[in-house]
Amino acid sequence: MGDREYAISRADIDFDPDLPKYFQKNNFLALVNTAKLANYQIKYDQATRMLSVLRKGKELIKVNLSNNFERLDLVEFLYTKLDIKRAHKLDIIRATEGTNQHSFSDLPDKVISFINLSTVKSFSEKIGLKIDPLRFRANINFSSNIPWWEFECLNKKLKIDKVVLEVIKKTRRCAATSVNPSTAIRDINIPRYLKNNYGHTDLGVYAKVLEGGQIMVGDKIELLW
Repeated sequence: MGDREYAISRADIDFDPDLPKYFQKNNFLALVNTAKLANYQIKYDQATRMLSVLRKGKELIKVNLSNNFERLDLVEFLYTKLDIKRAHKLDIIRATEGTNQHSFSDLPDKVISFINLSTVKSFSEKIGLKIDPLRFRANINFSSNIPWWEFECLNKKLKIDKVVLEVIKKTRRCAATSVNPSTAIRDINIPRYLKNNYGHTDLGVYAKVLEGGQIMVGDKIELLW
């Protein structure tokens, strides 16, 4: 819950919380522009809006995101820990009605990202390097017997328990995937390896929810025609 409810803008964008609109991710703090983010983990309680930033299991700061002064404390923390120049003007933003109104996604559409672990394994073997699936930051990881099976689902519907989704787009990978999630170092140029070996930079798919519900670890994915 609360996935992409908040974002940290790194530019003076004209974001109206009452009338939110889509902005490209380079306007926000993300691995694509700030590799040091991978050094930190967060815990977030949607009910209380309490957010903690941790490193190696140690809590470094805890703030209430509904409190203006505590949000400023978090911004100051980020300037310092991430070595960000103040010219980038960090700000923590959220739509007035949260994710019921707007989520800060890679796409204008409200989507869920899927990664096929079999595809990641096949890709790893092809280039001779171990690739952590966490590089792709999927909402849902799954395994199939066929690598790249997810591309066959494009423009088709998937069913997970009672949830029905439509696969709408392949996921074009950017420089964020080159960051090692364990070391925060750009050590494998994922887009280049994809392009050189497959002629494209796609890995994973986006799907939009047609019928909502609850899904659990271990649920099966059914392809609907």
